[in-house]
Parts: sequence; structure tokens; C-alpha cells
Amino acid sequence: MIMKYFTGGYSLAKTFWIGQILIANLLLPFLIALILSNLGFSLNSSKLFLYLIPFISAIGVLNSSKNYSGKKIWKILALVFVFIQLSIYGYRGFIMISNF
Repeated sequence: MIMKYFTGGYSLAKTFWIGQILIANLLLPFLIALILSNLGFSLNSSKLFLYLIPFISAIGVLNSSKNYSGKKIWKILALVFVFIQLSIYGYRGFIMISNF
């Protein structure tokens, strides 16, 4: 199931909306922050883990977009969203690491 996601085996719609938006942007960050805060980690140190999730999840979207054969606009919009999101997270992660 996980390998199918990372290799682009699921449709672009499922990979983008379920994998990237629902799981990587809503559920996993909340659960990881909850678990790390209960383990005694500060919010700043847990952000480092949280910034990695969209990068990992973007692999599935990128590979799924390679296999997508529908309207080209959906492929382009998904890739643009992932690019903008990764740029923002990369910038925030860089700023956070440089402030340590």
C-alpha cells in the first residue's frame, strides 16, 4: 500500500487529496505533534519532523502525476501546489534551523 503510493500506483486525485492534503497536511502533523508533545518535546523541535512530512508525501504526488492521463490542467495544478508548498516548508525549515 505504501509502495503503491510512492510509486504513483494510485490515481492523481487520490494521491493529491487523500495523501497530500488530508493525511500529510491535516492528520499526520496533528498526530505527530500530539505524540511528541506528550513525550516532552518542545513545539520547535517537533516542527522539524512536521516539515519533513510534505516532502515525503510529495514523492507520491510527483510519481502519480507522471502516470496521469486525464486533463493536463489537473496535473499542472497539483504540481504547482506541491512546488509552492515545498518551497514554503523548505524556507520555514531553513529559517528554523538557522535560528538554533
